[in-house]
Amino acid sequence: MPDLSLSEKLLGLSLVLYIVCLPFNTFCVPTGCSDWPAWVTLLFGWILAGSGGANATWLANPLLFLGWAGMIRPDWRYFSVPRIIPALLAYAALALAVSFFFAKTVISNEAGLARPVTGYETGYWGWIASMVCFALCATVHLFERAHEDKPIP
Repeated sequence: MPDLSLSEKLLGLSLVLYIVCLPFNTFCVPTGCSDWPAWVTLLFGWILAGSGGANATWLANPLLFLGWAGMIRPDWRYFSVPRIIPALLAYAALALAVSFFFAKTVISNEAGLARPVTGYETGYWGWIASMVCFALCATVHLFERAHEDKPIP
């Protein structure tokens, strides 16, 4: 088994944390904690992402996925992903995801009524942890690669 770099380990941890958080609830409203686990929010959150506010934080997911893709496969058929792109995507995804923490209301029902956010569950914290790991991964990768590109005297 090849030795993994720190950035590769952090990338793996980010992926594992993301997958592990999917069966858990994400947030609470006055009627109870979100009856939807994180995987349902992932699948259907895009429907309300355009409504703004707390629901727009769902857009952190595609940013995270694009960042992962840029780290996992930096050389595509017709172009190469500059090293800074996954880092910028990671920071943007993390900032957007953390903004949910400051949201006062969220639309979490079919009626489209905004309800106050009363708490945060394991799914949300796992999602944040995954993004923190990826932001660290992308940052470490910038320095690892920059160091590797220098010729050895």
